[in-house]
Amino acid sequence: MSKSHEELKSLIAPYVLGAVSPEEIEEVRTHIISCEECMAEADRYASVVPPLGLSVRAETVPETLIDNVMREVGSGAAGGSPVSQPGDGARGSNVTRLDSHRPVYNIVAAAAALLIVAILAGALITTTNELNDTKAELTFQRERVEQLAETQGAMRLGGPSGEAVGAMLPTDDGGVFVVHGLDDAPSDHTYQVWLLDDGRMISAGTFDPDSGLGGLRTDRPLDEVEGVAVTVEPTGGSQAPTGPQVLKT
Repeated sequence: MSKSHEELKSLIAPYVLGAVSPEEIEEVRTHIISCEECMAEADRYASVVPPLGLSVRAETVPETLIDNVMREVGSGAAGGSPVSQPGDGARGSNVTRLDSHRPVYNIVAAAAALLIVAILAGALITTTNELNDTKAELTFQRERVEQLAETQGAMRLGGPSGEAVGAMLPTDDGGVFVVHGLDDAPSDHTYQVWLLDDGRMISAGTFDPDSGLGGLRTDRPLDEVEGVAVTVEPTGGSQAPTGPQVLKT
């Protein structure tokens, strides 16, 4: 059964951290590229992950971590009071015992996810702007585009130099194009995306990258599209390709 928008939105933080199951990865990824709200949320989380890794010192995880987490989960909601056991005479308790059949792993994962989100929020506030321009950040952005290019039904684009990589991904109402590694277009020029359909090059729109990242949406179905290309064109775009081809499938 497909998950709702709210259910998928709640998985964005774990997805960015690589903490969702293999079955959920494809479902969350497909939803993100077709939902502007969730795409923006994923970008917010993703922007702090590489700096977070650079801002802390690696430590060995204690062997007692799971036991400690489970002890805290089993403690009471206030003041560390234990959860009431059946028949112990406690009344008026607002603590509800978790279903006994729920796997321990799910409890630990939920507690860990909350902790991770809290850490990310703190890192977002304290991380300096300079860290956003590090090599780690650029590498992570490229990896994200590479991952999108591997999504089922996506078309990967590459350039002669190998520095830029792009992906055209189908959506319910057209497609989404993303690219990483492009320099700014020359003065009075822009980048234009073309769809090869039945031998014809059809414009999908123009874009200007920001710090190497760029993208656009198209409402043209990709079912019959045989290939995708990106050229450099005069500002405003062209009726047909006229400039050098910098990316292609």
